[in-house]
Amino acid sequence: MNKYLSLKLRILSFILIIMVIYVHSYNISPLNDADKIAMRGYNSFIQHFFSQEFARIALRLFFSISGYLFFLNFKGTIEDYISKLKKRAKLLLVPFVFWSAMWILIYFCLQSFSSTRSLFEGTLIKELHFTGFLGTLFLHPIPFQLWSIRDLILLAVLSPILYFLIKHLKYVVIIIFLVAWYLQVDFYILSNESVLFFTIGGTLSILKSQILTVVWTKKQSIFIVIWIAICLSGTILDHLNSKNIFIADLLHKTGILFGIVSIWILYDILPKYKNIEESKFFDIFTFSFFIFAFHIPMLTFVRKILFKFGNTEFISFTIYIFAPLIVISASLLTGFFLKKTIPNFYKIISGGR
Repeated sequence: MNKYLSLKLRILSFILIIMVIYVHSYNISPLNDADKIAMRGYNSFIQHFFSQEFARIALRLFFSISGYLFFLNFKGTIEDYISKLKKRAKLLLVPFVFWSAMWILIYFCLQSFSSTRSLFEGTLIKELHFTGFLGTLFLHPIPFQLWSIRDLILLAVLSPILYFLIKHLKYVVIIIFLVAWYLQVDFYILSNESVLFFTIGGTLSILKSQILTVVWTKKQSIFIVIWIAICLSGTILDHLNSKNIFIADLLHKTGILFGIVSIWILYDILPKYKNIEESKFFDIFTFSFFIFAFHIPMLTFVRKILFKFGNTEFISFTIYIFAPLIVISASLLTGFFLKKTIPNFYKIISGGR
């Protein structure tokens, strides 16, 4: 991997995490169609456009990047497989268990006090039976964004199967999983989208495609135009309360495919900060995983506190914009503090990043 691609993946990963947080900042949650119609306005339109259409590419592209990096220099041998699993255990499994267990403990403590119990919904931690506890710890963690890390761990375990399929079916395997994604066919615990986009990245890596090393020009900007048009179309359909779920889903998923290509192109054609690696701000890009792991349930708490000021359209929109900024700032401050004061601990909980 050349230096340009390596830097591109690092910076894009950080941007994608910020997009994920804004996806989770979406706060339009009507109880029924009547409420949905009543709540329509600039707030619902903007939130739907950015969180439900535009930023939905984030985790999908992140899966593709992860697939590409996992299979980079992968030779398909037992030794190589074991080596990859060991690295992923440090990179993903240990942080996954830490963050999941930490929030179980925090929830248990906060749910023990009547003054903070109102912040929580659903089953209390102390009421969980043993299998429920294990399910919460490993399968359905309280920081729900960790489902993607869970899927990456499982995909690493299943990587020999994917490697075999890619080597023999080549790009056909992408078509198979693409159809499964469009038809909403899941693979037990694994989601169809994690399998698809991880496989896309893995295929480009295993077959040594040169497409990722291409530096795009403004001539390819048509992809960006089409992507924005699809995002707007999906948002307008939602705003008009369209009942055609098939068309909406078709637009949404097609938009994600165009969006991934568009973000990849945008990085190449937008002006860049010269010698960014020498900038004093460059270290911020190393905190992508920490921000991702930190932001939920913290974002949920911040939103609940801010909504105590009211539930108007303006307040909803203001919270949508500023709650993520509060959480991102808190994440960075906490990350910088831990990295400086207890670097070994920070390294463990961030997967050595």
